[in-house]
Amino acid sequence: MTRIPLDVTLRNISNELARLSAIAANVDEVMGDLVTKLPPDDMSHQAAMQDVDLLRQSLDCLMVLLSNVAEQQDVSSGVLAPDAGQGVYLRDLRDAVLTSYQAS
Repeated sequence: MTRIPLDVTLRNISNELARLSAIAANVDEVMGDLVTKLPPDDMSHQAAMQDVDLLRQSLDCLMVLLSNVAEQQDVSSGVLAPDAGQGVYLRDLRDAVLTSYQAS
């Protein structure tokens, strides 16, 4: 069985996340254009727009995070969290992914 190096796998995942982030950005833009055409008192799509924007931002941050991890030299003993989190602007996502939880 052929093994794919971890850094290559992480880079491939990062590339796929970039593709999905671009799709989410297009959806976000189209939804924004549609909502601006609604009457000013119609806010029914506001939550959906915010969800799509969060999806787009989350995919973008995950792409950066995976790319940063792929750049680290030796992750066999763990990931350097400050380096991996560099450029990940969503704090909640960064903390959720880069926090080490102790099993109780």
